[in-house]
Amino acid sequence: MVTISKTGGPGLRFENEVVRLEVNESGGVSRGDLLKLELADGAYSKVGATSTSDGIPSNLFGVAMEGGVNGQKIRVGVRGAFDVLCKYDVAVGEIVRQSTSTARALSKTASNPASSGGSYNKIVGIALEDAPAASGTAITKVLFDGITGFA
Repeated sequence: MVTISKTGGPGLRFENEVVRLEVNESGGVSRGDLLKLELADGAYSKVGATSTSDGIPSNLFGVAMEGGVNGQKIRVGVRGAFDVLCKYDVAVGEIVRQSTSTARALSKTASNPASSGGSYNKIVGIALEDAPAASGTAITKVLFDGITGFA
């Protein structure tokens, strides 16, 4: 669950949870990439780039807060408001999930999960702004929870 902080002004402030994990990706990762946390020896200590089939509920996700090469430890956001690579058609307020057509990115989700052929993908965020691109992908502010997701 994303943690909400008290604020002196209007609106909510979301606390970011960030960890340092080792990159396990031969081509490295870039800031904003959606990453999959890798379980090995009873711990999540490494991350790799997501593929288009990683959106299953049992996977845990993070966002690269900085670029890094294979073997390097980087900061990875797991809960909070982060700049994430999103498909061009993501709009403010939409729920987002791991893209099934673009690796390392989020895409909008049908409001009815059953409309996607009966498959289920973990809902990991809510877009806080429109994706600033006419096509392809762009860094977009997302309220993100890669651990438990949003129900």
